[in-house]
Amino acid sequence: MNYLQDMVLFIVLGSVCMIMLIGVVCCCNYRRRCRRDVIERIEGLRIGKMLNHTGIKRSRYLRKASPLTIEKHLLVCKRCSTIDICDECLKQGKDIHESSFCRNFRELIRYR
Repeated sequence: MNYLQDMVLFIVLGSVCMIMLIGVVCCCNYRRRCRRDVIERIEGLRIGKMLNHTGIKRSRYLRKASPLTIEKHLLVCKRCSTIDICDECLKQGKDIHESSFCRNFRELIRYR
């Protein structure tokens, strides 16, 4: 009887461990997919060029900024009214100062 109880316990614990492992793997895959999607969205807007211009590494930005903050930055960039100035500065490599046209700049430089 003791042997049978040990086997049942072993099977139950093994099953629980397998379920937890599958959950961790699925969570990691989901986070990786979400991160890839955010990177694609960043690259599709000028904020990707702005990160390059200011020397901010995407990995650090994605790690330090909350998802809500990143969404806010993307929305501000998408609705930007000074696109011409932004394009010119990024194309010519001009310095972008805190008091400049970019509403995201002050927040972005915190992620350097």
